[in-house]
Amino acid sequence: MSSMIGTYYLGYSGMSVNQTALATISHNLANVNTTGYSRQRVNTSELVNVGGVVGSGTTTESVTRLRNTMLDQTYRTENADLSYYEAKDEMLTAAEELLGDFSTTTSDDSADETGVQLAMEDFFDSWEELAKDLSSTSAQDTVLETAASLVDLLAELDSQLQQLQTECADQVYESVNSLNDLATQVASLNEQISRAEAKGYSANDLEDQRDALVDEMSNLTDLTVNVQTDGTYEVLIGGVYLVRGTQTHTLVVTGDGTSSDPLAVTWAETGKDAELASGSIEALLEEADQSAVRSIAESNLPYDFDPSSAGTIGELRQSLNALITTIAYSVNDLFSSGTTLDGTTASGVLFFVNGDTDDETGMNISNIRINTELSADSSLLAVSASGEASDGGIATAIASLADSELLAADGLSKSVGDYYTAAVSWLATERETTEGLVATQDSLVTQTDTDRLAISSVSMEEELTKMITYQSAYSASAKYLNLVDGLVSDIISLIR
Repeated sequence: MSSMIGTYYLGYSGMSVNQTALATISHNLANVNTTGYSRQRVNTSELVNVGGVVGSGTTTESVTRLRNTMLDQTYRTENADLSYYEAKDEMLTAAEELLGDFSTTTSDDSADETGVQLAMEDFFDSWEELAKDLSSTSAQDTVLETAASLVDLLAELDSQLQQLQTECADQVYESVNSLNDLATQVASLNEQISRAEAKGYSANDLEDQRDALVDEMSNLTDLTVNVQTDGTYEVLIGGVYLVRGTQTHTLVVTGDGTSSDPLAVTWAETGKDAELASGSIEALLEEADQSAVRSIAESNLPYDFDPSSAGTIGELRQSLNALITTIAYSVNDLFSSGTTLDGTTASGVLFFVNGDTDDETGMNISNIRINTELSADSSLLAVSASGEASDGGIATAIASLADSELLAADGLSKSVGDYYTAAVSWLATERETTEGLVATQDSLVTQTDTDRLAISSVSMEEELTKMITYQSAYSASAKYLNLVDGLVSDIISLIR
C-alpha cells in the first residue's frame, strides 16, 4: 500500500510544483508593467529517496526574487550623486536666471537699458558730468539719484538671491521630514517581512515595496543597506543607523542658514551632525549656507574673489557685497577729503553709510545707504579738492574710480565693471559644469538601472515560453496520475 501511495505522490508532486510555477509566471505577467516589481522564480528540488529504487518526486523549496544586491547598492550610490548634481543645477540655474534679470540689456531706446553694469556706469558718469558744471543742481541731484539706484539695485539682487537660499533651507526641512517618513515605512515593512518569513510565507512583494522606498531615499542622501538573516534591512547614513530592523533613528534640522544660526541636519538622539555625503539634501544644505556673506572691513580691501566654499549662491552674494562695499569705501575716502562749493570742508562727512548706524561700521550690501544729509541737500556734495569754485577735482577723482583696479578675481586686479563681469562669468561656468555633471551622472544611473532591470524585470516572451514548459509538465503529471488510477482500478477489478 505504501508503494502505491508513493506512486500516486510522484504524480501529485509534479502537478503541485508545476502549478506553483504556473501561478508564479501568471503573477510575473500580471506585473510586467509594474514599476519596481522583481521577477519571481520557483526553486525546486527532488525529494530524498528513502529506500526503494524510484525517487520520491519533487517539491517547491521557495519562490524568490531575481535581484542583484550589489547592483542595487551601486544604483543607489550613483543615484544619490545624480540627485546632488540635479539639485545644484536647479539652484544655479535659478541664480543665473535671476542674475540675467539684473544684467545690462540694450534696446533701440537707451532709456530702457537696465542692469548692474549700467547702474555703475551711470553713477560714475554722473560724477563726471558734475565735474563739468559744479554748480548745476540738476547734475548734483543726478549724482544722488544714480547712487541710490545702484545701491537699491544691488540690494534687491542680493535680497532675491537670499530668498533662493531661504527656499533651499525650506526644502532641507521638507526633505529630512520625507526621509524620516520613508525610514518609518521601511521599518514597518521590515516587521511585516520578518513575520512572513518566520511563518514560511513568501514576502517577495513586500520586499519589492521596501526596495522602492530605499531607492526613493537614495534621492535624498547616500546610504548603505545591509541585509540581515531574518530578511530585514539595516539602512545607514555615514555609518550611523537610520533604520535597524523595526527601529528608526530620527534626523532633525536646526537653524536657518544664516551665520548666526547655521543650518544643520543632526541625529535627534545624540545631537551629532549627520554625515550626508551626497543626495539632494547635501546640495540644498550647501546652497542654503549664508555664512560666506559677511561685512568687509576697509582694512581687508582690495577684495579678491576666489570662491572656496561649496555654496555657489553664498559665494556669489559675497562677491556682490564686496563690489558695492568697495565702491562705498573708495568713494567715501575721496569724498571726505573734499570741500563743498562754499568752501566747507567735508572732513569726516561720508557719502555712503550704514543705514543702521549712519557711519561706515558694518557696511554691507543690504544696509548701504546715501548719507541722509546729502539726500536732503545736494549742495553739500564735496566736489572740490581745493575749495575753489572751478576745482572739481574730487568729482573727477570719483568718476575715475570706474577704471581703477579696486578689486581682484583669482588674484588678477579688476575694475568694478570687469570684476562684476568675472563674477557673472564664474556663475555661468559653475552652472555649465554642473549641467555637464548631471548629464554624465544620468548616463551612469541609466546604465546601472538597465543592468538591474536585465536581471529583475519581466520578459513577457521568456515567461510565455516557460509557461508552455510548465504547462506541458503539469499535463504530463496529470496523465501519469490518470494512468496510475487506471492501473489501480484494474487491480481492484481482478481482486473482485
